[in-house]
Amino acid sequence: MNSTRRRVGVVGFGRIAELAHIPAWLSIPSVEVVALADACPVRRAEALSAFPGARIYASCDEMLAEESLDVLDICTPPSDHAPSIVAGCTAGVPRIVCEKPLTSSQHEYRAIAAAQADSGSQVYTINSWFQSDLHRMVREALSEDAIGSVRHVRLRTLRPDCALGVPSWLPRWRTDPRYAGGGIVLDHGWHQLYLMANWIGAYPYSVSAHLDTALAKHAPVEDVATIDLKFPNATGRIELSWAAPSRTNDGEIIGEHGTIRIEDHGLIIRTARGEQSRPYGERLSDSSYHPEWFVALFSQILNDQSKAEGRRNLQEAEMLLTTLFQVYGHRPEHIQRTAEAALA
Repeated sequence: MNSTRRRVGVVGFGRIAELAHIPAWLSIPSVEVVALADACPVRRAEALSAFPGARIYASCDEMLAEESLDVLDICTPPSDHAPSIVAGCTAGVPRIVCEKPLTSSQHEYRAIAAAQADSGSQVYTINSWFQSDLHRMVREALSEDAIGSVRHVRLRTLRPDCALGVPSWLPRWRTDPRYAGGGIVLDHGWHQLYLMANWIGAYPYSVSAHLDTALAKHAPVEDVATIDLKFPNATGRIELSWAAPSRTNDGEIIGEHGTIRIEDHGLIIRTARGEQSRPYGERLSDSSYHPEWFVALFSQILNDQSKAEGRRNLQEAEMLLTTLFQVYGHRPEHIQRTAEAALA
């Protein structure tokens, strides 16, 4: 074993870990995945078969007690995020990366922020869409002043169902508030909100929303949502559905003197000078995993020597949680009551 490599331990061997996180880590020469932890015996056996060089544990605490890690990578459902992050901080792991949403409550965010401040560990939410062709190309167009100052952004994510987990452990955990903390708003709204705030260049100050459950299989969480946001100099709308006939991502950015149409295959920029198409390398809806995004993201985190990205990321997470839980204040009463009963 090469001791000069960064030692990574992964908590949660679900689909996102198996198909995105671990392949990304293994493609970075300076990194070695030394340990995996999962509460499910079937997944532990599968992890041992897939990665015979890694040590396998039944819990994050067990792994942290035995391993000296440079990076803790948390790929569990949101209910486990805060305990694992705090445990990583207490163990003194220098870098802790965690799948979105960072957590599913504001009091857990405060516990994470306090543990981070006390330990000096850096905590990063995996905001992977910042590494997408979509984000890069929108930023390029805005930096060229292609449409002038942004005045409105509309983003839409449509899916025929929630993403399913592994068959051996609660494949529909995203519809169980005990594990997910919420429905499509936390699952997809998180990504859409940080993209929107970055393109507008400000955080929202006002939010209103309509949430509902269109399909019984998603109860008690919401599977459709329309979120309207006000920013200092712009407005935004996020439209989400797990009840759509097909899978797609699209939207529109309206500027002072032009528009950027976001299609599944690329951008269409319309100004007084005409129309221009800019295709992505792959369609937005082609994959839920995009391991190449994670390679870029993990490399950025490993190179964050000044810790500036860690500070920015944690501050951004506070904004995302604050805004999204304002959205949940607008949930229909039957969803609110059922979710609270499930969490009791």
